[in-house]
Formats: sequence, structure tokens, C-alpha cells
Amino acid sequence: MKQHANNEGIRLKNWSTGEVLYDTLRSTSNVKALNCRPTICTANHMNTVTEVKPITTGDAVLYDAEKFIDESCASIEKFLSDEYLNHWSEIKMKIKESDGYIMKTKELKYGTIVARRKDPRCPGRTQ
Repeated sequence: MKQHANNEGIRLKNWSTGEVLYDTLRSTSNVKALNCRPTICTANHMNTVTEVKPITTGDAVLYDAEKFIDESCASIEKFLSDEYLNHWSEIKMKIKESDGYIMKTKELKYGTIVARRKDPRCPGRTQ
């Protein structure tokens, strides 16, 4: 795309109608983060800075795991049952050994249900 002779912006052609317009917003913008080039406009792309979080270990992992397992077992009404207590002691042991734990299928299913419910587009949120 060529610049207009009066430096009015990048020439844009609507291929459906044949109409030609000039993008003047880009030339007047103070934002330097736009990655637009004469042939490609990427102004609609989000240029977000991702935050690098420190790796969670030790007590923080135990705390998060306990919270998650408590919620998971409460949802299937097995909270504080013998099965829950045995499973929780197994999880604590594995986290202390390796700073991590590989979830079982039923825990992953529960996690996906919770994540889906927290999604703003979830139909269950409107009920």
C-alpha cells in the first residue's frame, strides 16, 4: 500500500466495493508499538506484556493443592471421608518429594468444570 501524496496515511482498498480510503489514524498516533508496515496493518493485535511469575514450590504448592482437593471432594460429597484423607496424605507426600503432583482424571475433570464456569461466556453463569 502506498502513502497518499499529501502524507495523509496508508492507502486502503475495500476489495468488495472498490472504494479507496486512507488510514490517517496511524500517522497521527503517538503509540510507537504499532507493528504496521506499508503492506500489513497489525494495529488490531494486542501488544501486551506477559508477566513472568516465579515457579511455585513447597508450602505454596501444598496450600493450593489442599484448597483445590477440598473443593473437589466437597463437590462430590467425599470431603473428610477415609478416601479423601488417604488421597490427601498421598498428595502431600508426593509434593514434599518432588514439589508437584500429577492429578488424577477426576480432578482434571473437576478443574475443567470450574474453569468453564469462571469463563464469562459460560451459559451456566446467566442462570
